[in-house]
Amino acid sequence: MRKMPKDPQILVYFTNQPDQIVGGDPLCLHIQDQEQRERMIVEMARLFEAGVVHLPNGDAMIVMGL
Repeated sequence: MRKMPKDPQILVYFTNQPDQIVGGDPLCLHIQDQEQRERMIVEMARLFEAGVVHLPNGDAMIVMGL
């Protein structure tokens, strides 16, 4: 039997714009410093063995199941 792929799941949402944080699931992290934000994105994506989606507004998401 073939395994069906899981639906993508957003694990963490990163932003430098605090007014975009609305709470709830997934965890949303406000990190103003761009270098620090990128380091956190890379490290957390490695930890979760997940993909990263960079959005046109400068935000990013760590997503499982891509």
